[in-house]
Amino acid sequence: MFKITLAFCLSFIMAITSAVPIVYFSSTTALSSSITNDDDALTQMLETHSAFIDHFGLEFTINYFRSMDTLQQINAAIPQTEGGRNLYPDYFGGVYIDDNGVLVLLIVMPAEAVANGTSVSAFVDEAFNGALRNDSGAIIREVSFSYNELWEAMEFLNDFIFNNHDNPAATNADGWSLDVIGNRIIVHLETYSAANVELFRQLIIDSPVITFDQSIGPPMLLSGLPNYAEQEYEYDSAYAEYTDMYDLDIVSEWALEGITRAHALGLIPSGLFAFPTFTDYTLQTTRAEFTALAVALYETMTGEEIMGRIHFNDTDDVNIQKILSFPIIYKHS
Repeated sequence: MFKITLAFCLSFIMAITSAVPIVYFSSTTALSSSITNDDDALTQMLETHSAFIDHFGLEFTINYFRSMDTLQQINAAIPQTEGGRNLYPDYFGGVYIDDNGVLVLLIVMPAEAVANGTSVSAFVDEAFNGALRNDSGAIIREVSFSYNELWEAMEFLNDFIFNNHDNPAATNADGWSLDVIGNRIIVHLETYSAANVELFRQLIIDSPVITFDQSIGPPMLLSGLPNYAEQEYEYDSAYAEYTDMYDLDIVSEWALEGITRAHALGLIPSGLFAFPTFTDYTLQTTRAEFTALAVALYETMTGEEIMGRIHFNDTDDVNIQKILSFPIIYKHS
């Protein structure tokens, strides 16, 4: 089972520039029912989520919270392991909320269902226990690849490229991302050409789920943040200090460089310092910890504090309240 640790999150943050993946989150006290024409429900939403409405508009807000409710029901229909990890069926292609706040469910129709003449809507209704019945605005899109296929390709690229630095096709790959909306994996090539695409397919993997584009630049440095290539001495000194300070039992050696950069740039919240609080960076990260990192990244890059707040009864974590005021966190997966 793939384990995401704090060290992995920090190293990942330091390796991206413009691509921000959709993150799913869940609260046990999300809206208890879909927003309807009920005056009391609408009034309550206007009062509770005024900051959200001011920023995104009333129509988007209504669609968004209806979509959140539908996402909860979709998630309930997906089996899980004892550890709470979703076991996505092969007909599940992914799910996202579009620019209008509308839920879009991606489906790979099984050959048997097609042969039996089952409509897409009927198949979805049965497969997800009627999760979309109360969401008339929800969209169902047929796609070619399952989420499992996309994730398997991502895991393969993560493992192969990180462990084959001498491979010429791997060194030409600046980054790669899972595009749920496009139902594909995108590999961003430092030098994009038909010849380099073919080289990648020959030396690494030739898969129909993978597409290619021209990279916008090396992803090691965040836009607007200090360039450590110009501060070699300062960085080397800081790295040595952190290497001595961190207990390698709670911070893996491979992660030290990324953690050092992130710490120096103010991207690690004080509550997640490995020293002196002794947060164990080798353990699986929690959703709250990941949210704290996301808030720190956003506020550092923009230079502005997230002022919006959405409150839930089961947590008083200010970072969760902040991040929920933006439509990027919907449910857990």
